[in-house]
Amino acid sequence: MYSHRSTSRAFFYSDRIIPKSKRSVSSPNPAPATPVVARAVYATGPFPGNSALNKKSLLGRTILSLVLGASAIALFMENDFISHPVISWATKLFFVAVFIAGMVDLGQTVRRNTWGAQRVRLAAENGWIEYYPALIGEIWNTGTVKHEYAPTEYCYQAKARLFSRDGSSFDITTEVFSDNHTPMEFSQMGIAVVDDENDAKFERVNGWYLAGHIATKPLNEAGFAHRLTKDQVRAGLNAALHA
Repeated sequence: MYSHRSTSRAFFYSDRIIPKSKRSVSSPNPAPATPVVARAVYATGPFPGNSALNKKSLLGRTILSLVLGASAIALFMENDFISHPVISWATKLFFVAVFIAGMVDLGQTVRRNTWGAQRVRLAAENGWIEYYPALIGEIWNTGTVKHEYAPTEYCYQAKARLFSRDGSSFDITTEVFSDNHTPMEFSQMGIAVVDDENDAKFERVNGWYLAGHIATKPLNEAGFAHRLTKDQVRAGLNAALHA
């Protein structure tokens, strides 16, 4: 896809790939749009919907949240932690805010990897997941995430052009994805990078990938965090080419 991580499976399903409700995909799709591609994908690797839960990551996040929570409680109970009341309360509120943010992130991870994965599997079983070959255009940096004990992550998005069986195409903007490479490093690696979304005009491209789409959603909500393996992506692209 558009980064060196594209060949590995995502740790979780994006919200675009998760059906909005179980009921919306509970019955068979009467007219699936890409059945040949879907069959090729499913015959080549794991069936969609297997839990994406990364146990090590979940354990680490849980421990961190508990430590931060314990720290916040300890600070509230310790009146003499810092002599100046303004600084003391600012410190306490900071730890509480970090704890809440950690718990929200933990909750989203569990949600995406439990009932979210179950909905993805149900959608695949009933033919509601469509797969489209997608030409990946230029990428651009949308922000950075700095970590105290880990490398800085750089957030990116890209333009993608999806092609259907009748030859028509549809342009979308991908989900945000992160990588440890800076925009300059990506550019030096030969990846097409632009300053912002307005400059992404498919004048340079970053190759082909397979987009997943829940048929009950608008096509602009097609996504790439579908956890397909490299072999499944290749099989899907090959099937789409010969369909």
